[in-house]
Amino acid sequence: MKYILIILIILAFVIGIFDLKFMLECKKEQKNNKAEAFIYVGDKKIIWIFGILFYIISVLEWVILLFSIEIASLFLFLFCCCMVQLGFATFLCQHFTYSAVFIKKNEVFYYAERKLKNIPIGQITGVSAMPGNVAYLFFNEKKERLFELQMKKANARKMLEYIIDRQQNN
Repeated sequence: MKYILIILIILAFVIGIFDLKFMLECKKEQKNNKAEAFIYVGDKKIIWIFGILFYIISVLEWVILLFSIEIASLFLFLFCCCMVQLGFATFLCQHFTYSAVFIKKNEVFYYAERKLKNIPIGQITGVSAMPGNVAYLFFNEKKERLFELQMKKANARKMLEYIIDRQQNN
């Protein structure tokens, strides 16, 4: 039992580091390129701080959990806390990276399947809002879906104005 727990702790730690690294790469991309970025929840620095803070707290809880194997009730409580904290941190990382969009040099950059992809602005000819106005689908001239994003309505409006302005200037 103790070895299985140690393997689970190491696995959760590695997955958490991978997600945290990916989130920080997304933030670095936004900052270094000084690109226009339209992000669903990552507009404020406090959200980024909470994401990192919750991940660190979950790692500390895993370490405490490792030393509380003999006390069943404390072990169960800490295990539940760890799952909640790590789940919340992973949710924030996923939300930041998958809903981040960057526009630079007449190209739209976005993350899909953990890879940075790009599409020229000229290819985007249509946008469709999903129910609830949270998810937006971007289409080309042939009505083929290019990509889907989750963002606030205000951010989507700003992004569309920016794309139209860039298309008219070229």
